[in-house]
Amino acid sequence: MKLLEIIDKTHIGNWVSKKQEQIQNTDPQKIYAENIRSFFGISTHVAQFLCDNLVKQKKLTKHIGYICPNDTCKKIIFSEAYGNTIRRADVSCINCETRGEDSYRFDKRGLSTVIFYKMNNNE
Repeated sequence: MKLLEIIDKTHIGNWVSKKQEQIQNTDPQKIYAENIRSFFGISTHVAQFLCDNLVKQKKLTKHIGYICPNDTCKKIIFSEAYGNTIRRADVSCINCETRGEDSYRFDKRGLSTVIFYKMNNNE
């Protein structure tokens, strides 16, 4: 039996398989610092530092997502490049509008936000 086959049958092999699955299930167009933190077992601060460093190296681009405030939704309804925000203040949640929610138009300045990263397609 080869060494890798032996390792695969131990808890180490199980750990490696879980890490592989984490990578495969990560959307390259929505990478959160939490994904990096979880994968490497590091602090959120260090994960954000690593992501921002990859932005400087032009491997990732940084984005800000605006979250729908409706309790039945909470999805990102609009996103833009971080630091390159547009002045448009009104945004609509298509999901809420489709479901017939009373509120589906919002001022983006009052919405909760989340930072995420995208793989740079220029590589």
